[in-house]
Amino acid sequence: MYIGSDRHIVLSDLELIKKAFQNPSFQGRFKFELMEIDGGYHGIALSTGQEWQDQRRFALRHLRDFGFGKNYMEGLIQEEVDELLDRLKSEGTDPVSLNNKFTLAVVNSVWTIVTGKRFGQSDPKLQRIFEQLFLSV
Repeated sequence: MYIGSDRHIVLSDLELIKKAFQNPSFQGRFKFELMEIDGGYHGIALSTGQEWQDQRRFALRHLRDFGFGKNYMEGLIQEEVDELLDRLKSEGTDPVSLNNKFTLAVVNSVWTIVTGKRFGQSDPKLQRIFEQLFLSV
């Protein structure tokens, strides 16, 4: 199947998926333009080879409850909220368009979890990631 101009293989049978994930040939990660924005394939979802194995081992050992432990997630969310509030305060008393501001904070949180890289909410790279995510959906 094609997603945009990229060819993808989709597995829909549970047993076939399990078998595929046991095969080392499926351990690599597909490289796509969106990831080239920051020049790297790091973090829990994008790494490959030994780095991927280390990330996977860490995830299975420490992330079973999801949320990376409440302190990590709470700190991550608080950082996004603080930056969002600062940006809103800097607008003064004039009416402010909230168009995508909350969604951008959420995307940044998820991006940080997935890649290990956090952007400032006004960073053009984050804006591009946001646009690419919603263009492809």
